[in-house]
Amino acid sequence: MKQSLKTDTDKCSKATNGLKKISDAITYIKTDQNDLSFIAYQRASEMVSHADNILKELTVHRSTVVTFKSNPSIDETLSGFRCLGDIKCAEKQLENNKNTILECSNKSLYDIRSASDNVTCEIRGIWELPGGEILIADNNNKRVKLLDTQYKVVTHTDCWSHPWDMCSISPTEVAVTVGVYARTNTVQFLIVNNRQIVKGRELKIIHNCHGIAHFNGSLFITSLTALYQYTLAGQLVKKIYEDTSRNFTVHKCAVCTDGSKLYVTNLKDHKLLTLSMDGTVLSCLKDRVLRSPTGIHVTETGQLIVCGRGSHNVVQVNGEGGVMTLASKTDGLHEPEAVYFSACTGRIIVGHTSDKILVINTN
Repeated sequence: MKQSLKTDTDKCSKATNGLKKISDAITYIKTDQNDLSFIAYQRASEMVSHADNILKELTVHRSTVVTFKSNPSIDETLSGFRCLGDIKCAEKQLENNKNTILECSNKSLYDIRSASDNVTCEIRGIWELPGGEILIADNNNKRVKLLDTQYKVVTHTDCWSHPWDMCSISPTEVAVTVGVYARTNTVQFLIVNNRQIVKGRELKIIHNCHGIAHFNGSLFITSLTALYQYTLAGQLVKKIYEDTSRNFTVHKCAVCTDGSKLYVTNLKDHKLLTLSMDGTVLSCLKDRVLRSPTGIHVTETGQLIVCGRGSHNVVQVNGEGGVMTLASKTDGLHEPEAVYFSACTGRIIVGHTSDKILVINTN
């Protein structure tokens, strides 16, 4: 077929060149040269007729049938394979932007008081559900509340004592630390279904239960003087870190996005500690801007946000230890204890001692 196409191409090229030459020749013939004009006309007619015949011939031979004959050895080779390959699905990892500063714009306060609340709200834990609803732990009123996407209270469930913190276990389940200092302490699992909060199982903990974080099937729980690792079934794995110099030295905790480090707030000494997973202190941050650090949150892209209860602010801490204030007392904050960044809405939600939460839009 390749040779046939080459032959046809050569014929067309030859005919085209001939027509061009005779066209050029006719252009240079003077009007009074009748003999030459007649000869040129005759020659041009012959060449046009020849070109027409070539085109007709090409059309006639257009019905070329192309067939493919497979190599039989291919079937024999493929029959030896059980499959052509594997398909693997994995969630796309977000780029780690821990040093990127969160640029804040509009800041608004939303009322989260329930009609049956007895005292001023004090929000100690915040978490977002996949649908955009928000769970908040109201320590003073001993209940966990469910907010809709407009931050209005939809429902609540009462706890047997004060809820101190919460973390996500699955898209619809959270774990809440509940207890009384130096007395009974538990981890209460809550499930959200059809805008209702359902109580699940409960773990009894032998020490104070305060801050809590979850990573890869492990619970990390603070006792105000130590940090422990537990399984989801409630089995103690180990004591990771301890500081018994005074109370509230191990206040709340968080795990970095890759699970390689832990962050702990020391409320009494105004410190933010970075620990290895075996409890080694990697760094200690103490800055006059951040006083009595409490609630701590790591965003999906690695940014670290910390509440300053004593400084009445929320700050972002970068990888080099730099501190940037995101919100302060002038924005309505009073003793903030919980902070959460919503990757879906790009908003920072802050809980404090108030009947309102602070919601900050970021660019």
